[in-house]
Amino acid sequence: MYISIKNDLFSIAERVKEIDDGYFILYNTEKSCFEVHSTKQKSNTYCLTVPYKGLDSRTLTFVKSTRKEYIDNIINEIERNNRRLSGY
Repeated sequence: MYISIKNDLFSIAERVKEIDDGYFILYNTEKSCFEVHSTKQKSNTYCLTVPYKGLDSRTLTFVKSTRKEYIDNIINEIERNNRRLSGY
């Protein structure tokens, strides 16, 4: 079951729309976590699971970092971590 988050202590539900006006936040009661969804995705609105127990400024930073315009940064980070794990 999901609970739509429209108002929260730090207005994250409103502020996430500044990143993308299609974003909205749901609380997944089965998994006890917050999720970001998008009305702009056609078949499935799910975008990501917030890796924190609450909604705060870290949520906005995390959501911004996952945007497609940052794909090069994401790929570089994955490659750095893979090199570190493999010992190279």
